[in-house]
Formats: sequence, C-alpha cells, structure tokens
Amino acid sequence: MAMATRPVSDAADLVAAGAQLIDVREPGEVASGMLTGARNIPLGQRRARAGELDRSRPVALVCRSDQRSDQAARMLASEGFAELINLAGGMAAAGSPRRPGWFARRRAGRS
Repeated sequence: MAMATRPVSDAADLVAAGAQLIDVREPGEVASGMLTGARNIPLGQRRARAGELDRSRPVALVCRSDQRSDQAARMLASEGFAELINLAGGMAAAGSPRRPGWFARRRAGRS
C-alpha cells in the first residue's frame, strides 16, 4: 500500500496519468464546481460505493481542505486499495471556480 500527499495543483497531471479523481465532499458542497475529471463520492457513501473504484488504478482524493480526503484515503487503504493520493489543501487551495482545471456545475433553472 502506498499513500502519498500531493498538492491539489497536481490533480490534472494525476488524471492524465490514469488516476481516478474522487471528490469526497457532500453534494451541496460540489454544487459550485469540482476539479475537471473528478467524480463525487461523498465520504459518507464511500463504503457503499467503493465498488465504483478500480483497485488497479491510483485513487486521488480531494475535499474542501484535505481533512476528509485524508480520512477517506486511510479508510480505503484499510480496505486494500494500493495507491492512494491525498490532495493537500483541497478545494480551498485550488482557488476560484473560474480558474483552469475547474468546472462549474450549473444550478437547475439557470442557463
């Protein structure tokens, strides 16, 4: 098992290299946007949705500040996932949703 910490600015490179990018924030938190290539699996749903992850590929985890993503990485490590990456600083360090690397979700009813 390998668990690493990388800066959130490395997310695009990790995805390009084949990592799965998982945002563990709650649905209300991701409404304003997520990193490009991320999938939302809230921390509370992690165990029920672990089957959605490919154990043969690295898993990079992000949350608001990096606390929940670190917790998720430790949980996944205990479940046998081999290569886990906590993105340090989380979305707070990623900056504005208007920066490259983000995509914003549109609210229902808005164009």
